[in-house]
Amino acid sequence: MTQGTVIIFDIGPNTLVLDGNDKSFFQRSKEFITRVIERKIMTLDKEPLALFLMGCENAGISCVNFKFEIPSWNMIRNLPCEIKNQLVNENFQVDVIGCDLFEEPCTDSDKNLAKIIVNDTNGVSILFDDAMRQLNFYKKKHVAGNPWLVDLCIGPNINIPISSYIRTQKETPLKTWIEAIRDPITNRASTVVRVNKKKLYINAENKVVNNKDIVKGVHYGGIIIPLSSLDKNFNYIAESKSLNIYCFTSASNLKWENLNYDSLSYIFGRKDDKNACNTIRCLAECLMARNMIAIARGVKKKNCAPRMYALMPVKENKTLCLSMVGICYKEEIKHMIFPQTECKKFTCSREQIDAFKDLIKAMNLNTDELEGSEAFEFSKVPSPYAQYAYDSIVFRANNPDKPLPKPRDDIINLFQVPTLIKMRATEPIEKLKSLFVLNKINANQIDNSEAMVVTDDVENIKTESIEYIESKSIGTVNPINDYNLLLSLGRPLNTISQEMSNAIETLFNSNSDQHKCKAIDAMLFFRAESVKDNPIFYNKWLKGFKMELIDRKKDDIIKLIEEKEMDFILNNENELSELKSVDSEMCKMDTCNLIDVAISSEVTDFFDNM
Repeated sequence: MTQGTVIIFDIGPNTLVLDGNDKSFFQRSKEFITRVIERKIMTLDKEPLALFLMGCENAGISCVNFKFEIPSWNMIRNLPCEIKNQLVNENFQVDVIGCDLFEEPCTDSDKNLAKIIVNDTNGVSILFDDAMRQLNFYKKKHVAGNPWLVDLCIGPNINIPISSYIRTQKETPLKTWIEAIRDPITNRASTVVRVNKKKLYINAENKVVNNKDIVKGVHYGGIIIPLSSLDKNFNYIAESKSLNIYCFTSASNLKWENLNYDSLSYIFGRKDDKNACNTIRCLAECLMARNMIAIARGVKKKNCAPRMYALMPVKENKTLCLSMVGICYKEEIKHMIFPQTECKKFTCSREQIDAFKDLIKAMNLNTDELEGSEAFEFSKVPSPYAQYAYDSIVFRANNPDKPLPKPRDDIINLFQVPTLIKMRATEPIEKLKSLFVLNKINANQIDNSEAMVVTDDVENIKTESIEYIESKSIGTVNPINDYNLLLSLGRPLNTISQEMSNAIETLFNSNSDQHKCKAIDAMLFFRAESVKDNPIFYNKWLKGFKMELIDRKKDDIIKLIEEKEMDFILNNENELSELKSVDSEMCKMDTCNLIDVAISSEVTDFFDNM
């Protein structure tokens, strides 16, 4: 007798109601039937299979239990017995999927009738989840995570027993990439053409090297150092597993490019050690409160290379712990491959490249003598600071009353571009300027293109009088008007001069050309007023201002003051001035009183022995 399977699938409207898992009875039934059919196909089962759809008008199912006769109550009374006897006689085994008929208590009469039929036919009643698990071809193996057990060391005296767990995700992983030749017609991997790989060793001269001639080496930065059998003593000595904290630093110092591909781990205290759990929680709270992280060095197991890790506080499932992620060494960051940018690429012409090469040759600092030696060698070039100090000591010893001289020309030339290089580089620089034309970019101007409202009733417009705000000090907007205003109000001349000098210094310190022109006008006005009244304050202020400019190396402003004739007010311009020449005033700045100079005993002994 041939056995078969009959699946009765209820697809009525009431099967579309969603349950607690956002799935309907229809969806669960369809998944179950699909799994049953797949299993029968994969196991090469030759038993027949029938599928009845209940609740569908086009199913083509017709079943008649009674002959056509006058209706009676016996039809209703005998219907359950007839169904049960017919199923038993034909050896049917009724299985109900999706409903548990044996749950207690059960008050539904239909479920009770179905329960009787399932019991009499030796069937089963099972839920969808349990049925799907029994239809799996391979049972999923439950693997418990094995933690990395190690002691977290902070200094020589603190050892904390910890357990480190690798963080896993439930998301499905990405599909692995395969290397294949793309078929241009189907746009898929070609089944005819395949990738043929061949391993070759190519040297710097782009020639193939025999495998026997290859010498093992160590990649040290950008240099490969050969490794012989004698050098094996310098190899890394294997360590036992460890995790040592090197330092603590701010969390802002760790950037995303410092992290490497190592998996993320969570660190907890050892399970059976309460003190360790409390210590890790306390350490995580301290790091989170101060926004800091810990940098640690770890060895996973023996014969493994050490790695650097960053320990960061994290709150996982309301539990405060430490997360551990690997950080890169500097050499690994250098060899990182970054994606190409979407910027527009510009290619230089051959003429532009040659112009750069000409400029490099013109700026070469090698001399033609002694087989191209360096023009500025460390052993031959003097230190400008030390040389000027020695010259000053010798000059002061011989001339105690005279001001110190300026540095020698050969010392000053060390801070400037060599004359020969400046001459040779002039032509290549002009050529580069002609080849690379710079386009001037104007700042975004305010668009005032909106139509203005024009009214014909001009006479009706009344302009309110604007009250003039009196200036209480000299500003940088209009210092000349502020000076005249304060002078008319009867302010003291010393106060006005102090504010005027501060405004001029502020304008000169600005990088704007407009402010510099305003500073020149204000300084010319201030000097003219000082010539009329009292030049003492102007000379005293200008002396300090020029001293500051010399310290800041603002030679352009000093030159501008001399060109615009804004220098010191001399005696021939105003009798109150004690200056007869500009140079005499500048010399006074270099020499200080001998009483104020503190000369050490070593310098005094040096001069005594000369």
